Amino acid sequence: MSSNLAALGTALLLATVPACARDAPALRLSSQSMHASQRTMPPPSLVCPRNQLTSYDGRVLDYGRKPSGLRLRIHTEWDSEESVALALSGPALIAQLRIDGRAFSEDDWARIESAPGELRDGVDVIAWVCEDPRILPVVDWRPAVSPAR
Repeated sequence: MSSNLAALGTALLLATVPACARDAPALRLSSQSMHASQRTMPPPSLVCPRNQLTSYDGRVLDYGRKPSGLRLRIHTEWDSEESVALALSGPALIAQLRIDGRAFSEDDWARIESAPGELRDGVDVIAWVCEDPRILPVVDWRPAVSPAR
């Protein structure tokens, strides 16, 4: 009887979710509860209220890094293209970057760039963007494979 109730609960849950959302790659529906480890959490240093925060998770299509800052164009998991720019340099820029969820350092440029200003192939990113323009975006790099050193 309890398996029938679980199946009914799952059917009701699926009935309340639009068809386009059920097929979305980032949405995982099951009769079991979701675990926090399946969710991507924003960096703890990001002070944006959660209801004003969005993330662009996907592959970097266009990249530019110059002394005046960094710009990205991202093809997201939701099949949209989003742009993010940071008009910062040096330590101020580094402070807005992360790599695999940890703090970014000057040495990490070699993990994501094949040469200064040239992004390696296959680099993914999560860009955290706040609706409040006073709060700068945070870019979390997800390199495909670390190069041999």
